[in-house]
Amino acid sequence: MIALALAAALAQQAAPAMNTGNWVVVAVQRVIAPDQTQGQCFVQGKVEQVVHGRAFRRGDAIALSVSCRASGFTPAAYTPAPAVPTIQALRAQKRVLVHVDAAGRVLENGYYGFEAIVPVRP
Repeated sequence: MIALALAAALAQQAAPAMNTGNWVVVAVQRVIAPDQTQGQCFVQGKVEQVVHGRAFRRGDAIALSVSCRASGFTPAAYTPAPAVPTIQALRAQKRVLVHVDAAGRVLENGYYGFEAIVPVRP
């Protein structure tokens, strides 16, 4: 089921290797925005499911730092795909699939939001 959710979330991107590192589904509880128009949003939540890895367990609290930007702000410099999400988009995502290291740092291109209607088995 996670593979289907990931495929929907990554419709225009190549699918990442999910058999390395720590992949977890996080139920987002709070998004704290930066003071600037672009920066790091802090996403707080709970691990809902461990897809791969041993560093996290279901129910663990997790805090993530994710690049974000204000709505309507477009960086002047070239931004590689995927584009930096807006703060509003991050707040709208209730569940996300995250590729993190053992310290909880989000790895490059390792944060994927997907619709809450996609069921994930516990």
